[in-house]
Amino acid sequence: MIELTDEILNKYIDGELDYDTIQLVREKLAQSGQDRKRFAALQAVHYHLGKIKTFEVSPAFTSSIMSKILKNARAKKEDRNFILSISSILIAICLASVIYLLVIIAGQAGSATATGQNINRYVEFAIKNLSSLKELFTNQNVSILGSIFSLGMLVIAYFFYESLRQTKRRLSKML
Repeated sequence: MIELTDEILNKYIDGELDYDTIQLVREKLAQSGQDRKRFAALQAVHYHLGKIKTFEVSPAFTSSIMSKILKNARAKKEDRNFILSISSILIAICLASVIYLLVIIAGQAGSATATGQNINRYVEFAIKNLSSLKELFTNQNVSILGSIFSLGMLVIAYFFYESLRQTKRRLSKML
Protein backbone atom coordinates (compact mmCIF):
# COMPACT_ATOMS: atom_id res chain seq x y z
CA MET A 1 0.00 0.00 0.00
CA ILE A 2 1.29 3.51 -0.77
CA GLU A 3 1.46 6.50 1.53
CA LEU A 4 -0.83 9.27 0.23
CA THR A 5 1.16 12.48 0.25
CA ASP A 6 -0.09 15.83 -0.94
CA GLU A 7 2.14 15.44 -3.99
CA ILE A 8 0.51 12.13 -4.99
CA LEU A 9 -2.98 13.52 -4.35
CA ASN A 10 -2.24 16.61 -6.47
CA LYS A 11 -0.96 14.39 -9.29
CA TYR A 12 -4.15 12.30 -8.95
CA ILE A 13 -6.30 15.44 -9.25
CA ASP A 14 -4.28 16.64 -12.25
CA GLY A 15 -4.49 13.22 -13.94
CA GLU A 16 -0.74 12.65 -14.00
CA LEU A 17 -0.67 9.14 -12.46
CA ASP A 18 -0.51 5.79 -14.25
CA TYR A 19 -3.43 3.35 -14.12
CA ASP A 20 -2.01 1.12 -11.33
CA THR A 21 -1.23 4.06 -9.06
CA ILE A 22 -4.70 5.50 -9.65
CA GLN A 23 -6.22 2.21 -8.46
CA LEU A 24 -4.03 2.23 -5.33
CA VAL A 25 -5.03 5.84 -4.55
CA ARG A 26 -8.72 5.01 -4.95
CA GLU A 27 -8.41 2.04 -2.61
CA LYS A 28 -6.58 4.14 0.00
CA LEU A 29 -9.20 6.91 -0.23
CA ALA A 30 -11.98 4.35 0.20
CA GLN A 31 -10.33 2.98 3.36
CA SER A 32 -9.20 6.19 5.14
CA GLY A 33 -11.52 9.02 6.17
CA GLN A 34 -8.57 11.28 7.03
CA ASP A 35 -7.12 10.88 3.51
CA ARG A 36 -10.58 11.64 2.03
CA LYS A 37 -10.67 14.91 4.01
CA ARG A 38 -7.20 15.90 2.77
CA PHE A 39 -8.23 14.94 -0.76
CA ALA A 40 -11.41 17.05 -0.51
CA ALA A 41 -9.40 20.03 0.76
CA LEU A 42 -6.90 19.69 -2.08
CA GLN A 43 -9.75 19.39 -4.60
CA ALA A 44 -11.30 22.59 -3.23
CA VAL A 45 -7.97 24.41 -3.52
CA HIS A 46 -7.52 23.07 -7.06
CA TYR A 47 -11.03 24.19 -8.01
CA HIS A 48 -10.58 27.70 -6.60
CA LEU A 49 -7.14 28.09 -8.15
CA GLY A 50 -8.65 27.17 -11.50
CA LYS A 51 -11.22 29.96 -11.16
CA ILE A 52 -8.58 32.68 -10.68
CA LYS A 53 -8.41 34.87 -13.72
CA THR A 54 -4.97 35.47 -15.11
CA PHE A 55 -3.95 39.03 -15.71
CA GLU A 56 -3.09 39.74 -19.31
CA VAL A 57 -0.53 42.42 -20.01
CA SER A 58 -0.29 44.32 -23.23
CA PRO A 59 2.35 43.25 -25.73
CA ALA A 60 4.12 46.60 -25.27
CA PHE A 61 4.46 46.13 -21.49
CA THR A 62 8.02 44.77 -21.59
CA SER A 63 9.26 47.41 -24.03
CA SER A 64 7.59 50.13 -21.94
CA ILE A 65 9.28 48.94 -18.75
CA MET A 66 12.65 48.57 -20.50
CA SER A 67 12.43 52.07 -21.96
CA LYS A 68 11.71 53.47 -18.50
CA ILE A 69 14.68 51.58 -17.06
CA LEU A 70 16.95 52.87 -19.82
CA LYS A 71 15.66 56.41 -19.34
CA ASN A 72 16.36 56.14 -15.61
CA ALA A 73 19.87 54.82 -16.30
CA ARG A 74 20.53 57.71 -18.69
CA ALA A 75 19.27 60.19 -16.08
CA LYS A 76 21.63 58.73 -13.47
CA LYS A 77 24.52 58.98 -15.93
CA GLU A 78 23.61 62.59 -16.74
CA ASP A 79 23.43 63.42 -13.02
CA ARG A 80 26.84 61.85 -12.42
CA ASN A 81 28.33 63.75 -15.38
CA PHE A 82 26.77 66.98 -14.12
CA ILE A 83 28.26 66.57 -10.64
CA LEU A 84 31.65 65.69 -12.13
CA SER A 85 31.62 68.76 -14.37
CA ILE A 86 30.67 71.11 -11.52
CA SER A 87 33.34 69.55 -9.32
CA SER A 88 35.86 69.97 -12.14
CA ILE A 89 34.97 73.66 -12.40
CA LEU A 90 35.49 74.12 -8.67
CA ILE A 91 38.83 72.29 -8.79
CA ALA A 92 39.89 74.40 -11.78
CA ILE A 93 39.06 77.58 -9.85
CA CYS A 94 41.09 76.36 -6.87
CA LEU A 95 44.05 75.39 -9.08
CA ALA A 96 43.93 78.73 -10.89
CA SER A 97 44.01 80.55 -7.56
CA VAL A 98 46.98 78.49 -6.34
CA ILE A 99 48.84 78.99 -9.63
CA TYR A 100 48.15 82.72 -9.43
CA LEU A 101 49.62 82.81 -5.94
CA LEU A 102 52.68 80.82 -7.02
CA VAL A 103 53.28 83.12 -10.01
CA ILE A 104 53.17 86.16 -7.74
CA ILE A 105 55.60 84.54 -5.30
CA ALA A 106 57.94 83.38 -8.08
CA GLY A 107 57.94 86.85 -9.63
CA GLN A 108 59.01 88.40 -6.35
CA ALA A 109 61.78 85.87 -5.72
CA GLY A 110 63.17 85.21 -9.22
CA SER A 111 66.71 86.29 -8.41
CA ALA A 112 66.93 84.16 -5.26
CA THR A 113 66.38 80.91 -7.16
CA ALA A 114 68.91 81.74 -9.87
CA THR A 115 71.77 82.44 -7.45
CA GLY A 116 70.83 80.08 -4.63
CA GLN A 117 73.95 77.92 -4.30
CA ASN A 118 74.00 77.21 -0.59
CA ILE A 119 71.59 76.47 2.24
CA ASN A 120 71.62 79.99 3.66
CA ARG A 121 70.29 81.42 0.45
CA TYR A 122 67.55 78.80 0.35
CA VAL A 123 66.55 79.66 3.89
CA GLU A 124 66.51 83.36 3.03
CA PHE A 125 64.45 82.58 -0.06
CA ALA A 126 61.90 80.62 2.02
CA ILE A 127 61.66 83.36 4.65
CA LYS A 128 61.23 86.03 2.00
CA ASN A 129 58.52 84.02 0.22
CA LEU A 130 56.69 83.29 3.44
CA SER A 131 56.61 86.97 4.22
CA SER A 132 55.37 87.77 0.71
CA LEU A 133 52.78 85.04 1.09
CA LYS A 134 51.73 86.71 4.33
CA GLU A 135 51.43 90.01 2.47
CA LEU A 136 49.36 88.28 -0.21
CA PHE A 137 46.73 87.24 2.33
CA THR A 138 45.65 90.69 3.34
CA ASN A 139 42.06 91.38 4.31
CA GLN A 140 41.17 92.57 0.83
CA ASN A 141 42.72 89.55 -0.94
CA VAL A 142 41.12 87.10 1.46
CA SER A 143 37.76 88.79 0.86
CA ILE A 144 38.19 88.48 -2.90
CA LEU A 145 39.19 84.81 -2.72
CA GLY A 146 36.36 84.09 -0.28
CA SER A 147 33.89 85.80 -2.58
CA ILE A 148 35.08 83.76 -5.55
CA PHE A 149 34.79 80.49 -3.64
CA SER A 150 31.41 81.48 -2.21
CA LEU A 151 30.09 82.35 -5.65
CA GLY A 152 31.38 79.04 -6.96
CA MET A 153 29.70 77.15 -4.13
CA LEU A 154 26.41 78.99 -4.72
CA VAL A 155 26.49 78.13 -8.43
CA ILE A 156 27.25 74.49 -7.63
CA ALA A 157 24.47 74.36 -5.02
CA TYR A 158 21.98 75.87 -7.47
CA PHE A 159 22.79 73.37 -10.23
CA PHE A 160 22.77 70.48 -7.76
CA TYR A 161 19.33 71.58 -6.49
CA GLU A 162 18.01 71.83 -10.05
CA SER A 163 19.40 68.40 -10.83
CA LEU A 164 17.59 66.92 -7.83
CA ARG A 165 14.33 68.59 -8.86
CA GLN A 166 14.61 67.20 -12.38
CA THR A 167 15.35 63.73 -11.03
CA LYS A 168 12.28 63.88 -8.77
CA ARG A 169 10.15 65.00 -11.72
CA ARG A 170 11.43 62.13 -13.87
CA LEU A 171 10.78 59.60 -11.12
CA SER A 172 7.25 60.88 -10.51
CA LYS A 173 6.51 60.59 -14.24
CA MET A 174 7.79 57.01 -14.24
CA LEU A 175 5.50 55.99 -11.41
